[in-house]
Amino acid sequence: MAVICDRDFPAQQWQMVGRVELNQWVHDGTAVIPAVDTDIAALGAADADAMFALAKLADPGPFERETWRLGAYYGIRADALLIAMAGERMRLTGFAEVSAVATRPGYEGRSYATRLVRTVMAREVAKGEQPFLHVRRGSPAEQAAARVYEKLGFRVRCRLAFQAARRR
Repeated sequence: MAVICDRDFPAQQWQMVGRVELNQWVHDGTAVIPAVDTDIAALGAADADAMFALAKLADPGPFERETWRLGAYYGIRADALLIAMAGERMRLTGFAEVSAVATRPGYEGRSYATRLVRTVMAREVAKGEQPFLHVRRGSPAEQAAARVYEKLGFRVRCRLAFQAARRR
């Protein structure tokens, strides 16, 4: 079993098999300015392998071959190569998670993440949902991601842990 929570599993009942420390960010409600961008395209089934490959290269967090089915995903290509993506994953009443924000190594620093996150946020806000996201504490991309998210109006809400455990 895997959960995101703010406390540890009871050790006498559960054996921990993995843990990742996270910061949960929530959009502060300021106006969302969508990216008006002709090179951002919706992604889907035909892009699943490219999305999975980019996720394995850029390591934005959990992303499997079928993750794209959980919400809308968008990408930017250079020629035929998927170089950046972002989408939606988890939903709670009134909230939608921005997920899998990934840029191919060598293409960083060109505002791809900002443009894609704005696109996802605009979709969520138009549906009356408040965007939120998670960032792994201590990850190589944590500082760069924090700068992007702060500029877009996200603020850290709390510290959490993604924990995987099995019954003893």
